[in-house]
Amino acid sequence: EKAYPFLDELEAYVVADLCIHFGRFLRRHRSVVSEENELPQEREDGELGFQSVKLGEEHLSELVSTILRDKALEFRDVRVPLAPIPLWLRRNKTAPEFATLIELFQELAEKNSPLGPGQICIVPAQKRYRHSVRSASLEYGLTQKRVIELLKNAEIIPPSCGYKSKTSFDAELAKPILQAAQETLSLTEAAAIVGLSGPRLHDIIEAELLRRVEGNRGDRRPYTRIRRDDLLDFQNRLFQNAQPMRHP
Repeated sequence: EKAYPFLDELEAYVVADLCIHFGRFLRRHRSVVSEENELPQEREDGELGFQSVKLGEEHLSELVSTILRDKALEFRDVRVPLAPIPLWLRRNKTAPEFATLIELFQELAEKNSPLGPGQICIVPAQKRYRHSVRSASLEYGLTQKRVIELLKNAEIIPPSCGYKSKTSFDAELAKPILQAAQETLSLTEAAAIVGLSGPRLHDIIEAELLRRVEGNRGDRRPYTRIRRDDLLDFQNRLFQNAQPMRHP
């Protein structure tokens, strides 16, 4: 029986490098890793890293995931919290002995950081697992404040979450909500399209000639959104019913 199944699958020099770089990674995030706080400060990076990686892939993955989620708000570059591991692995990405670690840490980065397709941590990301408020705002064409409001209402991010552009969340869970919002217009935007004043369009909505969505927000100020398709349908009905002008 293998003493350390995860490490025993790796070459000895790769294990040595992993322990050193993972130890440095832990030392950078000692405030998050309670186990590290209990270790003597004079412990070498390699020994510090070995104490964690010897516990296996599952333990390593849980630890890295916790740190990446906790530190995401502190850095503009989503690769920084994982340093110095990405640079070390990129330098060795052509060596077959490092393939297992590259796959592992790349997957951890993609699943716990707002990396989009093509963005590089170790290698280019293949899929987006998490969005930041900023990246979702850019992709869906919504304001950051609107993104946060929608996701709070859907309980995807906690009500206590502040208006921070780097707040991250599950991209797939948020996708249908953000897509639906993308297809709606504010009262001001809709009024400009049909050439009416805001109050006049509001009267039309109150008369149920045009459907409102997202109009009820509990005890807060009503917030009118109108589906773009509904507005186009309303425009078509207006033109169909319009009488042509007669010239004397």
